[in-house]
Amino acid sequence: MFIQSLKSKLDYSYKSTFLIVCVIAGLCDACNPDCKDIDYGDQYLIDTPGFPFPYASVDTLYFKDDAGHELQFRKRHGIPGGNTSSWQEQSQGVVDGPCVGESVIKSRQELVAAYFNADSTFYMISCQHFVKSIIDGTKPIFYDDLYAGVTLFENPVIYDISTSHHTNDRGNEAYFLNSTPSYTFYENKILGTKRFDNVYSNTDPDGSEINFNHEFGIVAFKDRDQALWVLDRIE
Repeated sequence: MFIQSLKSKLDYSYKSTFLIVCVIAGLCDACNPDCKDIDYGDQYLIDTPGFPFPYASVDTLYFKDDAGHELQFRKRHGIPGGNTSSWQEQSQGVVDGPCVGESVIKSRQELVAAYFNADSTFYMISCQHFVKSIIDGTKPIFYDDLYAGVTLFENPVIYDISTSHHTNDRGNEAYFLNSTPSYTFYENKILGTKRFDNVYSNTDPDGSEINFNHEFGIVAFKDRDQALWVLDRIE
């Protein structure tokens, strides 16, 4: 009789606990927001005065070193992003609030790019102008960025030097006030025997160097301790 009574009490306690858990779970589900993915659609680059894409109508670049040697780069045509708009699918998780890990911010971000291959070496020049974004809680912060780089695809050593900068913060300057630029800006800079204006420059500890402006694109680069190649002309 005692065992049967104890069994009944345990059964009742188990059922009561189960019912309370279910009620609490139901209330939590009711309080949770509807965590849906948010799609911001197509985000186009903004045509910003003073920050044009430099390679829109360029096919060949000619560089020279101090000794007068010439290095020619020809544009690669028929590749994705090559001087025409293409799109990057972006998906970023929310970083604040009850929907963290439950929903993502989506968008399609415009990219315009140009690529050039050297005729006598394995150097490649690339320039990409594209929309980027960071997430503030559940809100995407869009801005435009430009990347320019020189790469050497030659085993066993691969050389790479690049520089990048914002071309339009879209009114979101406050988000980048504490960020450190990855470049040095010169109102004018002498490279070889030529002067260039509004130059974005970057150097690496190994001596590599790249210099870019929006009028001509990459105006000079240096592969470690080798010669400085300076833009001679564009065709």
